[in-house]
Amino acid sequence: MPTPTEAIDALWAGFRGPDVCLWPSEFAANDADTAWAFVKNCWTWNEAESAEQPMPDRAYLEAYCREWHACFLSGRTLITEKCRRMVVSWAARALELHQMGLARCDQVLVGEDLEAAAKHVWRLRFLYDGLRKRHPHWELPPASELKYEGERKLKSFWLANGSTCGYANGQSTGLQGEGVRIITLEELGIYRYPASILAQAKIVTQGSADSVGGFVNVITNASVNPEWQRIKRPS
Repeated sequence: MPTPTEAIDALWAGFRGPDVCLWPSEFAANDADTAWAFVKNCWTWNEAESAEQPMPDRAYLEAYCREWHACFLSGRTLITEKCRRMVVSWAARALELHQMGLARCDQVLVGEDLEAAAKHVWRLRFLYDGLRKRHPHWELPPASELKYEGERKLKSFWLANGSTCGYANGQSTGLQGEGVRIITLEELGIYRYPASILAQAKIVTQGSADSVGGFVNVITNASVNPEWQRIKRPS
């Protein structure tokens, strides 16, 4: 007979869904080649033209995806300073979605405020729905969401295998929780206290002594914020 704790764990597992891979066999491996192939299957949303567009097949994006994947597997923090038109954030959302579909993976997207973070959570839903639409033979199950006020904004997004993505405010006093697999800090360079948020993200993703733990990903445009300049300076 199960203990009360085991019974609660079983109920929670049933609520969240089975910890299974949702992707077809050609995208079911957790390696850099597969991740990049998956990213190239995703389509972005062009705000200026109000249109869907395929992910650009660019050498710099492939290099980013491979570095992202290496950092994810090793638990190393990745810091990327970019210009605005490089769709790096879209590539990161596709990589996050790939991990969410491989197995249960909890992540948090952090923005300069809740509205900005909610836009990035929406991008995950957009990518997933695009895959369902363009590849019906994959037989991907529906996803779920919790809406945020306004268009193209979500508080949370989760898949049928139990993977979840929530949002957080980068200008708040801090991040909470434990055992988060991925935390992405979007526009860290303009946060009020970027070093503090980055340090807390590393704590929240920290694993046990004998494990790799989670992964902190930083994406930002160039900023003159002195604290950000100190963060990105090589030690």
